[in-house]
Amino acid sequence: MNCAISHFRVKHNCPLCRQEICSIPKTTTPICDEYVEAIADNVLNNENIRRNMLTMKGYILDKLVFYKRNNVLNVESYVTEIQNEFMNSIFDISDSITDWYVS
Repeated sequence: MNCAISHFRVKHNCPLCRQEICSIPKTTTPICDEYVEAIADNVLNNENIRRNMLTMKGYILDKLVFYKRNNVLNVESYVTEIQNEFMNSIFDISDSITDWYVS
């Protein structure tokens, strides 16, 4: 059993008939930190239709102005809206990183 396990760690074929059992895993190059940072900057600093064509910073400021002008004192509602948009942006960043690995 130890011999077979050792064989499968190195080879991906049957030790007796040499028929391929599984394909060799694709080697991936890790995404560099600078590229991840560029993706995040792109997602957060570009205007997004989901944020009424505002950047993340613009969206946060716009929501704050809206809440102040309308005397909305519900801080929890404001924070929840911002958290939801951050979550959506994190998913956008994750999708972009996944796309990098898939392509």
